Amino acid sequence: MAEDFTRYANDPVGFVTDVLGDAGTPYSKQAEMLEALVDHRRVSVVGANGSGKDWAAGRAVLWWLETRPESKALTLGPTQRQVEEIVWREMREAYAAAADVLSGRMLTNAYRIDEQRFALGFSTNNALNIQGFHAAELLVVVTEAHAMPQAHIDAIKRLQPERLLLVGNALSRDGEFYASHHAKRNFYHRIAISAFDTPNFTGEDGGRRGMITPEYVEEYALDYGEDHPLYAASVLAQFPDALDDSLVGREAVESAMERWEASAVQGEGGQTLVVPAEAGTSPPASPGLRDSHLRGNDGDHLSPGERSARGSAAGEGGPDAAVPGEGRQAHLSPGERSAHDSAAGEGF
Repeated sequence: MAEDFTRYANDPVGFVTDVLGDAGTPYSKQAEMLEALVDHRRVSVVGANGSGKDWAAGRAVLWWLETRPESKALTLGPTQRQVEEIVWREMREAYAAAADVLSGRMLTNAYRIDEQRFALGFSTNNALNIQGFHAAELLVVVTEAHAMPQAHIDAIKRLQPERLLLVGNALSRDGEFYASHHAKRNFYHRIAISAFDTPNFTGEDGGRRGMITPEYVEEYALDYGEDHPLYAASVLAQFPDALDDSLVGREAVESAMERWEASAVQGEGGQTLVVPAEAGTSPPASPGLRDSHLRGNDGDHLSPGERSARGSAAGEGGPDAAVPGEGRQAHLSPGERSAHDSAAGEGF
């Protein structure tokens, strides 16, 4: 029989520990995320890979719905795959541990207590589809927020949510997520979770399986160097001071690839993926580009202007002319080259 959990309305950590505890308890940074939602209307969390931020986000949705009689929750992301396999996977795991006492019924990307009290997870390629979801107490969670188009964030704001939680990586210097830690920092409660804040580094709770490890960080440092923007973003949860054209968000590149592959089968009429602007919409030049390595092309160190000059020189030499060091990249457009460099450099 479902219980009354309104006593936990201002105690999300207590709810997660007492009610969902069989599916795990939060470590200190996850507890900080959950507690921030009690007092702050907008919360933005930038985290290292495998830092457990979506673990907390998924449980926050269940806490919100189960403790507020007039609540709704939306979870959105750049692609449907990300919504279903990130936040909703965490929600389903937590629900399974407490299904006998929770009030709702769990589906693939919906959790419903009654007709007016529910959570939905979805992605859309049209910001106008993010409307009509109004409630006295509305929670909106955006996963992979670094790759979410600004038009979608603007549509979310028009819903006037009681709470807005952005969760992402420091992989872009554009959009609301970046601004929430910089130009709009006064409008958000901000949390950063470095790899070195997590249990496998601090020793908290004896470490945690499935979270980022010292071995991963060591390998990342060897692959890229500790001064590389990807190390700063993926390990330290820091937005790099400067981004070159090799740092386009991994999810943005994946979205572009998925869109191309899906449209080749379904046609544009069946396309539902959202492709962030920085990824471009051009297809990959060839399947082999996905497996190439960033350091294997000696044109990667060039500035955009130098690349443009070399591209022009290649064009003047005719379609079969080759420019030393450029190889297969000579014929790519700037958008394709950006996607190529990112796919090559973000193989994690």
